[in-house]
Amino acid sequence: MEKSNILVAALAIIIAVLLVFFFKGRADLKDLRGSVRKIEKTNKQLQTENAKLKASLLRYIQVADSLNAAIENFNDLSDEVNNVISGSIASFSAINSKIGDILAESNTVINSSEGATSDDSLQPIIP
Repeated sequence: MEKSNILVAALAIIIAVLLVFFFKGRADLKDLRGSVRKIEKTNKQLQTENAKLKASLLRYIQVADSLNAAIENFNDLSDEVNNVISGSIASFSAINSKIGDILAESNTVINSSEGATSDDSLQPIIP
């Protein structure tokens, strides 16, 4: 009888320990489920924020591409303006040279006239 009481007591202790582990395991499982839900919620928020950031980045890239195209167009236009200015300067230099030739020829005629002084010589307007 004593043996059976010991066996019953040992069995009761084993059952009690198993019940403690069972209920503790259930509580831990509930905690884990709550943690998983929080992690899933945070993950969804991060995915949403990531999508927003990607969309913003794409918009910035499009703006940067547009700005680069505008800068290239401005550079092309600037090159064309520089070419026009260079051509104009060359034309003005040629005109100024012709005017200098005409003035020199006129001065020769004036200086060869009787009674001409050096003050009578024509001077170019643009040196």
